[in-house]
Amino acid sequence: NGPSTRDSTHQRRAGAYGPTVNFDSTMIAKLKKEEFLANKENKQKFIHLLGDKLRQSGCSTIHAEGDGDLLIVQTAIQSSRSIATVLVGDDTNLLVLLCHHAEMNANEVFFKHEPKQRSKTRKTWNIKRTKTSLGANVCENILFAHAILGCDTTSRIHGIGKGVVLTKIRTDMLFREQANVFNHPVASKDEVIMAREKALLCLYNCRSDESLDSLR
Repeated sequence: NGPSTRDSTHQRRAGAYGPTVNFDSTMIAKLKKEEFLANKENKQKFIHLLGDKLRQSGCSTIHAEGDGDLLIVQTAIQSSRSIATVLVGDDTNLLVLLCHHAEMNANEVFFKHEPKQRSKTRKTWNIKRTKTSLGANVCENILFAHAILGCDTTSRIHGIGKGVVLTKIRTDMLFREQANVFNHPVASKDEVIMAREKALLCLYNCRSDESLDSLR
């Protein structure tokens, strides 16, 4: 419920907008699925209807107040404290959040990627092994890395891929220091602005005496 910082991205991806439909569980919708779900009111009402049906069938359901990714990951992590857990989804954000938040002393957590419509491959990630492979520095700063190089709420940086920033986190102490500023709960606005500029300069391998203006 309520607005999200990702709304504009969702609207752009939808590519269509359908009418609001006053429906119930017995109605057969005549419009296309894409148009039906592109309407926020239809989608929200359908989610609640689906949740009611799942609960009637004995499934536990949770509704997020805002965007659901973090709650999904938190629920999986809570489950892993008692049993091995598989999280199924098609969003890269879920994998990134798991790599940051998953607990190494809990039971196994797996992320099973939901394939695209015509794809037959389904990749499964063992999160503990993935975290070990990435290393502590990367997992601690992976949310910063994911955001600064472009996600659902930030623009992509031209000419630099995700692999570059992972390498920087592993090898560049100055870049990690900037990430720590973003991760600090009481960093001031000026500190964040300065860290942002230094982080971008690190990504482009600039000299210490350069600025974004001189780089441009």
